[in-house]
Amino acid sequence: MSITHVKGLSYASSKDGTTPLYYDVCYVDGATNKPILLINHGFEGYRSLIIDAVRERMAALGFFVIVPDIRGHGTSGGVLS
Repeated sequence: MSITHVKGLSYASSKDGTTPLYYDVCYVDGATNKPILLINHGFEGYRSLIIDAVRERMAALGFFVIVPDIRGHGTSGGVLS
């Protein structure tokens, strides 16, 4: 089983245009129709605190794992509101 990590993907908020907002994904190669598991960091954290071992374990269990930086945290733009 091969697990892929894609780190540092970015997007802009469709609500207010805040950019960049970053997230990472982790999944098992070749698997289809995976349920999505969103793992958020704590209030004062950032996405890099969710260690690769946790992401990989969840991916191995069959999830498509998404780990975002909430606006104003880590490398994401914006401010907390």
